[in-house]
Amino acid sequence: EKGYLGGGNTARNTAVIRSNYLTSEGVKFYAESVKMFQGLSNEFDFNIMYSERGQLTLAHTDATVRSFRQRAEVNKHFGGRTEMIDRQQIRELVPSLNLDPGHLPVLAGLWHLDGGTARHDAVAWGYAKQAAKRGVEIHQLTEVQELVIENGAITAVKTNRGTIRCGCAVQAVAGMSSQMMKKAGIRSPIQTFPLQAMVTQPFKPFLDPLVSSSALHCYV
Repeated sequence: EKGYLGGGNTARNTAVIRSNYLTSEGVKFYAESVKMFQGLSNEFDFNIMYSERGQLTLAHTDATVRSFRQRAEVNKHFGGRTEMIDRQQIRELVPSLNLDPGHLPVLAGLWHLDGGTARHDAVAWGYAKQAAKRGVEIHQLTEVQELVIENGAITAVKTNRGTIRCGCAVQAVAGMSSQMMKKAGIRSPIQTFPLQAMVTQPFKPFLDPLVSSSALHCYV
């Protein structure tokens, strides 16, 4: 781990756990992910602060309303709890939301009851706890600087804290995969663009459901 445990993208994401996708493959895949999160605290023996509070996604255009209707039907077909709701239902669900007409008026919403959130740090700590139980060593503040390649295979990893020899190297760096592949002499068609959440000063809780708007590039 280049920095501290969970200090990378893990600590800078929106932590939205959902399965309200458009394609059948996406719905089924992420529905299993949601189920895993629901039982993760017990599996880890560590509280990840999972909270199923529903997700409301706002529609600001007629085209988005049509797209959301399709998503809702696909979700329901595969057992998901997703439906379209109107402005009055949105007002009742989130009284603090400003529904006055403006540049991006709220026309309707996609209400995903299965949506939830978890404490991202706790998820990382829980995985680390169970990994350590299984004999995994996690070295923090240890940056990979170079991959030693001999006869077409990675035989060692050079870090800022020393060299680790290996018979097999596994790349598990998510969005930074393309940069790590360069160190192995492999060119990837994938480009990395870090998209990270903004953190505000602490606010007294006033929202129960998760609220998002792709037009506003906002998840709350």
